[in-house]
Amino acid sequence: MEDGQTLLTIGHLGVERKHWVAIAVNGKMKQFGYGDSFGGRIPAKILAAYNWWISKHSNAQFELTSLLTAKQVDGFSCRILLKVALDHVVSNTKSDSSAPYDTCVA
Repeated sequence: MEDGQTLLTIGHLGVERKHWVAIAVNGKMKQFGYGDSFGGRIPAKILAAYNWWISKHSNAQFELTSLLTAKQVDGFSCRILLKVALDHVVSNTKSDSSAPYDTCVA
């Protein structure tokens, strides 16, 4: 993460929640982005796991940010919406934008 790489991934919130979320770790901006199309906050166990992982790959402190996500109104479109959220991160990365994850770039 020290050389400015960005890691994009998805996470499943478990059998009880049956919901997918977007996660982006931006080494250049030192940001850890979390996106939940239901608007939920990051679960403590996921945050702890990524903080541990980041500590193994960087000495820097990472800021927790929100990924721009569309609001989900059904029980089945979370994977599509998180792909859109991660596509937004990729478009910001490709343009070398310094915009935070939760800022929409036109």
